[in-house]
Amino acid sequence: MGTLYAIRSAIVNTHGTHRHGHRFKKGVVAATLKELALAKGEVRSKSKNINGSSLNAAELDKIRKAALAPRRRGRGYECAEGVTRRGRVDLALCSLVLEARLGCEQAAALEWRDLVSDANERPAVAIRNGLAGADKVIEISGRAHDDLLAIAPECADAGKWIFGLDAMQIADRIRAAARVAGLESRIVDTGPRLAAHGVTAGLSAHTVRTRASYWRSFCDWCARNGKDSLPARAETVAGYLREGSEARTKSTIETRRYVIREKHLEAGLDDPCATPLVEATMQEIRRLSNGFKPKSLDPAALGAIRATAMEPRLTGSGRETRTAARERGLVDIALCSVLYAARLTIGQAMDLKWRDVAIRREDEARLTVKSGTDFYGSANIREIAGQAVRDLEAIRGDARPEHSVFGFSSSKGCSRVNDAARAAGLLEPGWLSTAGPSPVAQAGPPQFAMAGPSRSSWDSTPDISP
Repeated sequence: MGTLYAIRSAIVNTHGTHRHGHRFKKGVVAATLKELALAKGEVRSKSKNINGSSLNAAELDKIRKAALAPRRRGRGYECAEGVTRRGRVDLALCSLVLEARLGCEQAAALEWRDLVSDANERPAVAIRNGLAGADKVIEISGRAHDDLLAIAPECADAGKWIFGLDAMQIADRIRAAARVAGLESRIVDTGPRLAAHGVTAGLSAHTVRTRASYWRSFCDWCARNGKDSLPARAETVAGYLREGSEARTKSTIETRRYVIREKHLEAGLDDPCATPLVEATMQEIRRLSNGFKPKSLDPAALGAIRATAMEPRLTGSGRETRTAARERGLVDIALCSVLYAARLTIGQAMDLKWRDVAIRREDEARLTVKSGTDFYGSANIREIAGQAVRDLEAIRGDARPEHSVFGFSSSKGCSRVNDAARAAGLLEPGWLSTAGPSPVAQAGPPQFAMAGPSRSSWDSTPDISP
């Protein structure tokens, strides 16, 4: 496996050297390497979704006994006090997850006030679901109840966590007990599921209400558009997230997708948010949210930037030379010019490669802007004319088609535009509008649309050439 990982690193480094994008550290490549490692026995699954549905009573008792066995710690073994303290917690965890079939996230979210009795006065635990607005009471055995009481502090705060562990730690501790008993292979890995209390554990009432409102918003959107909300198709979820993404923050869109996912898992349905189409849509929303929409750029602002961009500036090592200032200034002018002419975000501009710039005739060019839903091969065509084309030609040089037009990241692009604006005496840094990403283009055939000012508007722009 080490050789395969080294090959992947070499491919990643080669693509980075030639300024090509790549997705070799996630997605299908990462999944393939993980499968190969599992097949060779070099890694162990770290799923937190486990249960003991395949265990019989004798095997469960054997795991419980192994939970109280001393474990190696460094060069020695646990002390008697450590075995008792850790073993009692592991016993309670095994009782809840393997015997009562709770999820690890549900067990992690339990508080002492959740230890209740059902309608027949039998021991139970309450699983609270803020999204559904109702609690679910799950019966547990008397032995599991005693295991929980054995680790209860003398003055237990009702709102205090029972275990104080996260779901992955709980899964690891149960697997460790099963490994000592020689039964780790009998622990079943299940698919992701909703941990009803775990989803809202520790959240404020306002957050719970907000998530519930997001689900109602999705249902209303589906009703207006004649779509099914449960189960929802991947195209439906992608369309919902895409619509209005310009006016929403990235975290809001992520939360909306999260709520849709959990509602489907709670109903025992497949997660539509895990499909390639929704993932591609979210990747584009995340990428574009890192950029600005240059609404403040206009012909007058461009003229001021053009007049000052090539003046030497102070840097960390001193003042720029005339040559360095000219090279930097030409790039800054081209960037601002293209942002305005094609109405691009910083992220879209940074994604441009020279093969995406097609000069149709003198002073007219067509830009192929990736839409993010190129899962279906779609693209968005923007046309520019006049000074914007001449500004691009000024920085092209001997660049190859696969080279990036501007050659830096979205964050660096934002800084370059802000620095150019400050040098031009426009406004303070941050003067560009941060209204959010442009709407992701709809999946389908290429869209040919004129975006940006007409050629006549460029002809009226002051041409302040260097």
